[in-house]
Amino acid sequence: MLRRILPLLRAHLGAWSAGGAALTTAAVHGLLCLMMGALLNDLLPTFGYALFAQGLAWLLLAVPLLGDQGALMRADPAGEWVQSLPATPLEHRLARLGALGFATALLASASILPLSLLAPGLGLLGKLVFFICGLGSVAVLVSALIALQALLSKRFEGLLLTLQVALTAAVLLGALLAVPKAGQLAPFDTLEALPAAGRWLPWAWFAAPFGPDGLRWGLLWIPLLALALAKLAVVLLPLPTAPAGTGATANALVRPLRALATRLWVRPGPERAGFDLVIDALPAEREVALRTAPMLGIPLAFAAIASTKEPGPERDGLLALLLFTPGFYLPLLLSHIPASESAAARWLQDTAPARHDEIHRGALKAVVVRYLIPLHLALGAIAWNQGGLDLALRLALPATFVSLLVTRLVYRSSVTDLPLSIAPVRVGTSEGLGGPLMVIGVGLAIVAVIAERKLTTPALGAAVAAVLLILEVLLERTSSLAPDPAGPTAEEA
Repeated sequence: MLRRILPLLRAHLGAWSAGGAALTTAAVHGLLCLMMGALLNDLLPTFGYALFAQGLAWLLLAVPLLGDQGALMRADPAGEWVQSLPATPLEHRLARLGALGFATALLASASILPLSLLAPGLGLLGKLVFFICGLGSVAVLVSALIALQALLSKRFEGLLLTLQVALTAAVLLGALLAVPKAGQLAPFDTLEALPAAGRWLPWAWFAAPFGPDGLRWGLLWIPLLALALAKLAVVLLPLPTAPAGTGATANALVRPLRALATRLWVRPGPERAGFDLVIDALPAEREVALRTAPMLGIPLAFAAIASTKEPGPERDGLLALLLFTPGFYLPLLLSHIPASESAAARWLQDTAPARHDEIHRGALKAVVVRYLIPLHLALGAIAWNQGGLDLALRLALPATFVSLLVTRLVYRSSVTDLPLSIAPVRVGTSEGLGGPLMVIGVGLAIVAVIAERKLTTPALGAAVAAVLLILEVLLERTSSLAPDPAGPTAEEA
């Protein structure tokens, strides 16, 4: 059996590595864990540090494993070719699970290794056990996510998307609050000292072998039992599947916006065709939704933090960040415009008598109408609720036009092909956008601070919005979103 599983394992790993390793994700996780470990290893006992470390690893890995990295769970990049090889269904299943475990272990090691090296009160052997327990904890997480996606992927997709958004918000909140809150773990030096509810946290089982006197060998059975049960469950449960789409259509809020855009903004002809294609079909692409939905957790995290603050400059600053941050993750959303499970139909666009630039112009406007404007309306309502009508009126409209400008400026560098024209597995994941995301994030944070301080009245906000609108009109007339194909234009045809 092993002789047949190993070639299948190599085929899976080869297919997945061809999509690019998550190097940037691993580097960010490693740097964050290194800083957290250095800050907390003198403040917490061994068990409290282990509890914090295992929980941090879970939070950091849950978001990519439910998002872009989760494509490894939902689909088999090796595809039909591996299934055609002579092997039993069990051997195929073990090979795929083994490759998934290996790929996840590499990503998890970036988080767990620095935390293990900085673990207090442990010698070299204890740090090695700490690292192994960390990998075991992540294996339980992966098993749980495989089971979750298998159960929710077909009938409860909305719940899965909601879970992704909530996890992203939790990670950001955890990153902002982890250090001050982590000190509360100092009184707990054993698993038995935790409150009853805390003992049921899965990552607490993997912290159990670490006590006030170092490694407690007699409690290693707890993580081993948890790992064995998780592995048994994932072997017995069906693997997740990736259906072609959900058949979602524009919701009630988008319909009037769409009608207004087609009347006043979207030109008839190929631009309208690109607009209709993206606004109708992109929301139905399941893999696109699963990869991009987690980013909605970022503004939700800012809203949650702002709600805990008293009225004043600090809360107004957080609400300004809330309004101006959507542009931060636009490159990730835009990069998935070409993704489609029905990419084989791209010949319809390749042979259409239309310039590709016109199709892309329609696609950009569809993203604005379908995603950007509804999001800004929701964020404006949150700002109104928490900061008052005056703050919403002076900041919400300029923030919307800033996001529109960012969309136009980053579209050409983010969208690599025609809309819905390539398989999702060929679309680059978020690690390839680390640089642009960082630059845009820092830039928008600076813009948010300046806007909150300088736009002191709704009239000033409206004036700045008018200037940004004029700039958008000029850019639309003078800039190109994609090079024209060699074929004839619609007019020439």
